[in-house]
Amino acid sequence: MDLYLTPIARVGGNDQPGLYSLKIAEPTSKAIRSRKIDRLVLYMVMTGDLTLRQDQQDQLVTYLTEFYFQKSGSATAAMRSTAEELNKILLEINLRYAKKVQQVIGWLSLLVFRNTQVYLTHCGPMQAYFVSKAGTQHLYDPSMIGHGLGQRRSTPISFYHLEAAAGDGIYLAAQPPSSWDKSDGFELHKLGADEIQRRLD
Repeated sequence: MDLYLTPIARVGGNDQPGLYSLKIAEPTSKAIRSRKIDRLVLYMVMTGDLTLRQDQQDQLVTYLTEFYFQKSGSATAAMRSTAEELNKILLEINLRYAKKVQQVIGWLSLLVFRNTQVYLTHCGPMQAYFVSKAGTQHLYDPSMIGHGLGQRRSTPISFYHLEAAAGDGIYLAAQPPSSWDKSDGFELHKLGADEIQRRLD
C-alpha cells in the first residue's frame, strides 16, 4: 500500500517552512531482520521552558530513527524501547544542566506501518485522528496531560493498533485546531483532504 505523507506546520493561519522534529523513514541495509518491513514516522515536540537547538533536535530525531531499526522483537516492543531511550536522554539533560524550574520536556508520537497494520504510540498529550470510511477515531489519552518525557524515570506511553485500508488518513497533532472538537473533529471522514487542510486554521 502506497503512503502519502504531507507535513503541515501552520501558526496563526500562516504556513511554516517545515517541521524539524519530524522524521519519515524506511529500513536501510543496517536495519535488523525483524524491522525490515517497517515504515516509521517519528514526530517529536519540545514543550518545556528550555529547549534544544534545531540542529540538536535534528540529530536526536535521526538517532532515534536509527535506534528503532536496530531493536529486535515486536513493533510495539521496539517503539517502547525508542520512547524509553528518548526519556532517558532528556532526563539526563535535565539532571545535569536544567534548573528545577526549567526543564526540557518532550512529547513523542511514533507511527509504524507493517503492510495494512498500523501501530501508534503517544508519549505525552499528543493526539491523532484516524479517518476511514467507517468514521473518525480520536486517538488521545487525557491522562497524559502534564506528563512528558524527561520528567521522571518511568516513561508515560499509550499504544494504539489500527487496520488501515486504501484511502484512509492519519493526522498527528501536538496541538490540533480548536475547531476539531468532538462535534467537528469526528466528522473529518466526510471531508476531503483539501478541506481538512483548510480547516487547520
